[in-house]
Amino acid sequence: MMYNCFEKGYSEENLIYANLTFYYFIANLLYPNKINELMTTTDSEFPDNVVNYMRANLSKKLTIKDLAAEFSYSISYFQSLFRKRTGISPIDYFIQLKIQKACQLLAFSDLRVKTVATSIGYPDPYYFSRIFHKAMGMSPLVYRRINKISS
Repeated sequence: MMYNCFEKGYSEENLIYANLTFYYFIANLLYPNKINELMTTTDSEFPDNVVNYMRANLSKKLTIKDLAAEFSYSISYFQSLFRKRTGISPIDYFIQLKIQKACQLLAFSDLRVKTVATSIGYPDPYYFSRIFHKAMGMSPLVYRRINKISS
């Protein structure tokens, strides 16, 4: 950065800018790992990282507090940033991922509804059925009957 600045001339503005970037350069020499730590989650990577975390934890009951803490954000900022990037709240998105996984399990396996429910973090199969029906417009058994892929 400093070198590129000097290539553009030695105006007062360029010299001041080069002087200020020198501190950044020294800080990176003294603390090389700090820059990686600070740059781990950029705003553009944020939704992908959160979704990957959600997918890896489908069998758990994650709260907004858990998600915000995992990514070191306040709850309100986490919610607003996620909604801004995806158009949906984090918990609604997490529920959609769970239902999507349930649909896969129902269509491609012979697992009982209770087992499917437990595998995506719903220990109560009746509650799971209500959530599934609300999202898909039909019960898990009807969904399976209509969408079952024979192996």
